[in-house]
Amino acid sequence: MANPRSTPLPMGALSPRSSRRASCALGMAWASFPLAGCSQVKPFDDPPGQRVRLELPIAAESSEGTYQRSAWMPDGTWIHPLGDSCLDTRGMVLLEESSSPVRMTPDGCRVDSGTWTSPYSGTTERDASQLDIDHLVPLAEAHRSGGMTWDSAMRRLYANDLSHPEHLVAVDRSSNRSKGDRDPARWMPPLRESWCSYLRDWATIKRRWHLSMDSVEYHFVGRGLDSCAASGMIGMPLLSILPPSSTFEATP
Repeated sequence: MANPRSTPLPMGALSPRSSRRASCALGMAWASFPLAGCSQVKPFDDPPGQRVRLELPIAAESSEGTYQRSAWMPDGTWIHPLGDSCLDTRGMVLLEESSSPVRMTPDGCRVDSGTWTSPYSGTTERDASQLDIDHLVPLAEAHRSGGMTWDSAMRRLYANDLSHPEHLVAVDRSSNRSKGDRDPARWMPPLRESWCSYLRDWATIKRRWHLSMDSVEYHFVGRGLDSCAASGMIGMPLLSILPPSSTFEATP
C-alpha cells in the first residue's frame, strides 16, 4: 500500500471503522457529590423508569504490580497497524476523526492538519499537534482493573485497539491532562452533552476487555446510564436494560 503524501486525504481513507459516536444532549438534574477531591463531578439523581445492569464484576482496584506505561506502549510509541505504511495508530485515529480532508506531512507518515472537535470539551482544532489521543479507559485504569495479569502482547493490543471506535479518541490536550487516569466517578468531560456517550463507552470497553469496576465507579456509571436510559438514549451496546422493578446490582 502506498504511503499517503502531503495531499488532502478523505476521512476514513485508511480504515473501515465507522464514524465516531454522536453525543446525546440531555437536560438532567444533578445532586452534590459527597466524596473528597471530587468536587467537580456531580452524579445523576436516581431516575424513574428503566434500570441499567452493567453485568460487570465489582472489585477493589488492584495494587498488584506497579503500573508502567512502557509495559503497554514500549518506548512510549504507537504501533504501525498497516504494516507496510509508516502511519501509526495515532495517525489512523486522527485520519478517521477529522471532519475534513487531512493534510499529511511531506513524508506521508504523520497527519499535519484537518478539523477535529473534541468530544470532551466541544472545542475545534485544526493543528494535529495540539491534540492528544486518549485511551477512553486509561492504561493505568485498565492495569488496576485486571490488566496487570495480561501478557505484553495483550497490553499492546489494548493500547492500540483500532477495531472499536470508542476505544481511542482525539481530544483537546487540556481535557486529557485534566482527566489523567481517573474513572468517571472522579472525572467527567467538561461538555455535559457527551456524558451519556462517555459512560456508555466506558462500560462497553470495560466489559469487552473483562475489566472490573470498583464500587464507587460501578454505582456512579450505573446511575448515570439509568438517567440516560430514562431520557430516551438508545444504542448502548453490551448493556442490559431492566424494567423499573429490577434491582441494580452486579451480575455474579
